[in-house]
Amino acid sequence: MSAEAEFAKSIVRLGVFWRLATTPRVRLWSGVGDFALPADLIDIEGGAYIGKGSLVDIPTLDQLVNGVAARFDFSISAVGQTELLELADEDAANVRGSAINIGLLPFDASEQPVGAMVWVWEGEADIVTLDSRLEGDRRIDTMTISAGSLFTGRRRPTFRHYTDQEQRRRSADDRFCDRVTLYSQNYNKTWPKF
Repeated sequence: MSAEAEFAKSIVRLGVFWRLATTPRVRLWSGVGDFALPADLIDIEGGAYIGKGSLVDIPTLDQLVNGVAARFDFSISAVGQTELLELADEDAANVRGSAINIGLLPFDASEQPVGAMVWVWEGEADIVTLDSRLEGDRRIDTMTISAGSLFTGRRRPTFRHYTDQEQRRRSADDRFCDRVTLYSQNYNKTWPKF
């Protein structure tokens, strides 16, 4: 069995990590308890990711080639987290334009990381809303952040198709798009429910 197959077989689950680049940083993950990550190219300071069930919902993310970029709404439980409530209420203007990153970290059967963090999506925060409702005698606060990918702006023109022929017209010796026809279009990655 190859080393790649052995590595894939050792992965039991993926931890989903969510980072909002405000000051201070908001770091959440899909597990239980705090999880410290070292600095890397995306999260250059590193730090503890909070895992108290705060990350309520991650939508199906699209990485589109030759398509129209979508907007995504991330729901975060703000119960017992005054810093998130302040972020949604008083500092909402500071959230706008901040980078949002989503990463995956593989874990083995002993809940230990077996590889490096892979950052799979980057977007820009736009609209922040706070929803408060009562369930019995308990108040439930949920912060929702609407975000778009780097391709979402209205000012940008519609992008052209990335085909090998078009890329060769731009630069005859550029092999960047040689394998574009092998990519699957209209495929949605469904995130596990937490």
